[in-house]
Amino acid sequence: MSFTTGNKYKITLFGTSHGDCIGCTIEGIPEGLEIDFEKIDTEMKRRKPQGTLTTKRKETDNYDIISGVLDEICDGSPLTCVIPNTDAIFSDYNKDIPRPGHADYAANIKYNGYNDYRGGGFFSGRMTAPLVFAGAVAKQILEKKGIYVYSHILSVKDSKEASFSDLDCNTIINRLREIKTYPFPCLEKEKEFINIIKENSPDSVGGVCEIMVLGVPVGVGEPFFDSIESTLSKLFFSVPGIKGVEFGDGFKITELTGSVANDCPHYIKDEITFLSNHSGGINGGLANGMPIICRVAVRPTPSVSIEQETVDLEKGENTKITVHGRHDRAIILRIAPVMEAVTAMGILDLL
Repeated sequence: MSFTTGNKYKITLFGTSHGDCIGCTIEGIPEGLEIDFEKIDTEMKRRKPQGTLTTKRKETDNYDIISGVLDEICDGSPLTCVIPNTDAIFSDYNKDIPRPGHADYAANIKYNGYNDYRGGGFFSGRMTAPLVFAGAVAKQILEKKGIYVYSHILSVKDSKEASFSDLDCNTIINRLREIKTYPFPCLEKEKEFINIIKENSPDSVGGVCEIMVLGVPVGVGEPFFDSIESTLSKLFFSVPGIKGVEFGDGFKITELTGSVANDCPHYIKDEITFLSNHSGGINGGLANGMPIICRVAVRPTPSVSIEQETVDLEKGENTKITVHGRHDRAIILRIAPVMEAVTAMGILDLL
């Protein structure tokens, strides 16, 4: 079992959804880095539940730094962050009756029934809180290098707003900075997306989150197995609820001919750019200087208050379950800061 990722910027997670705490240990932070904790607080707040469409579990996500920082300056040792769980309810979960769509059954078999099944244990979306913390630190290091990570909710169910690929990235930067402060980061269709989620209640819906990275130097990435795509894809798929990943035009590039799909280099004054960005800023696994654009497919929340088929592992028989507890109606509403965080972690590690 591995709760550690990264080569140079290394993150180790610990804790479970309904245990005493969750947190992370970060290795590879440069000594002397002065951390802006207000920026970290902002990122943590973006991930927290907001409004009536997200979980009613009210965790403060206050954190304690127990090592690695002295007077708000990193001392070069591993930084450990602890986030207490203060609003867990154990009675909503039964280890013998797996919830459809969750890891309950597979985890029960893998760990011989000894896994922490409450709220999904370490398979829970709760584990994304320390990821956001680690990513917020990575963002601060990247921004000193002129690298910025943005995201938005591209679609909810079958409704879609404009993609980064269809927009002039330079003209929407201010808008992207604005939506980081909104409860739900959408460029134009927030109300429509919210209405779709409400209309499908008590069922849940999925969506697509789109991420863009600006300022990555040409050549970043390590062939063969640490390309930008493979590094980010591993991190993306580590986030609970992610079921698909694509870069640039993704699967739609199969509809193009080679001459159209190729991004042709072009001089503008003394600088090389590209006439298109079908490959999402990556060639051969390396950054080519264009905006890195990628998308993740976010499944509908599996916990729904609708009766569904399942099994009783203790009795060895079929049964039915109506999932209780406090759950988001759409994971997509809170996923953007998480995806930005893991993207920042991956890019920094490659740098």
